Amino acid sequence: IQIGASGAQCVSHRLRGRRREDMQEHYLVTAGAAAGLSAAFSAPLSGMMFALEGVHRSFSPAILMGATAASLTADFVSKYCFGLRPVLDFGDIGQLSLEEYVWLIPLGLVAGLVGSLMNRSLLGFQTLYDKLPAWSRPMIAIAIALPVGIWLPDVLGGGSNLIDTAEHARVGLGMLCLLFVAKMLFTSTSFGSGAPGGIFMPILAVGSLAGGICGEVLHRFGNLPSDAVAVFAVCVMTGTLATSVKTPITSILLAVEMSGTLTHMLPVAAVAFIALLVSDLLRTKPIYGELLERYMRAQGMQMAIASHVGSGIMELPLEMGAIADGKRVRDVRWPSGCLIIGLRRGESEIVPRGDTRLRAGDYLVVLFSGEEEREVRTAMRRLCDARLD
Repeated sequence: IQIGASGAQCVSHRLRGRRREDMQEHYLVTAGAAAGLSAAFSAPLSGMMFALEGVHRSFSPAILMGATAASLTADFVSKYCFGLRPVLDFGDIGQLSLEEYVWLIPLGLVAGLVGSLMNRSLLGFQTLYDKLPAWSRPMIAIAIALPVGIWLPDVLGGGSNLIDTAEHARVGLGMLCLLFVAKMLFTSTSFGSGAPGGIFMPILAVGSLAGGICGEVLHRFGNLPSDAVAVFAVCVMTGTLATSVKTPITSILLAVEMSGTLTHMLPVAAVAFIALLVSDLLRTKPIYGELLERYMRAQGMQMAIASHVGSGIMELPLEMGAIADGKRVRDVRWPSGCLIIGLRRGESEIVPRGDTRLRAGDYLVVLFSGEEEREVRTAMRRLCDARLD
């Protein structure tokens, strides 16, 4: 994902010059990230949805078109160059019986707890590293990696081998628990050091290990057949990703595309949404949004947060190429009877001022008179929708 986004940014700089506030470059970077996800997992639908749900968290035809073209192209190239088998090939995994569907509720609870714990671990170790000199952080991560690589080499890397181990129950219950704890802590210490690396695959690995542990425990007590352990691993893996990144649709599509069948869509979706509910109860925020907020705070880019309640309020997305795109609030001729009281940009909410510059992808929070909703919405659409001319 990072390689795809970086490649897209490089192409944008070569084509149009270095302009940091150019929204078209942001869309191109989003398409590159979607292409990277599509190529890595042979999952073009997941790449498209990740661009909408995970990156911009809003629907825009411009984002969808770019992500779709990039994801399909990347999927074709990866299949043509490296074969039809994806990185995570679940193969033929069994199907849960109707009696075993009752276990989806505790699996969702486990996935929600594991995803929330993963986020807190990542952010907690990053906070600890911030108290140390910058030069010492990678050295500490390397010092931790050396003994881990000697005694638990499977923990190194992204974790695709751990997913296969959990799915097929290649090791005992004790080793699964050890790998689960080691992978979570090792990922947190490595990522928190600031060294380049990703957390998408490690989150999947930790979730699959948790699912494998649940399946093995039930199998030991005779409540679950051995072929259902793989289904448990896939379900909890999906729920953990949905909890940590807050992308349930992307997580479900990813599991479905990698398994190659819609048979497991119901149990996977049930676990994902139960886990999402647990994360909301635990007030777990999306990991990428939290990391972005910390980065912006470190760079001194504070954003004001506003809350809005009451009737007569609507939200409208601002699309690229719209009349209001790129203009300051005071320079737009807003329809009478409405007031822009909020602006949602990603995970942040901004109190708009007259000199606030609008960007494509923003969500405008509009206060209006209840009797004038239809007229205001029509007029606002003219300002916020992309022009086709």
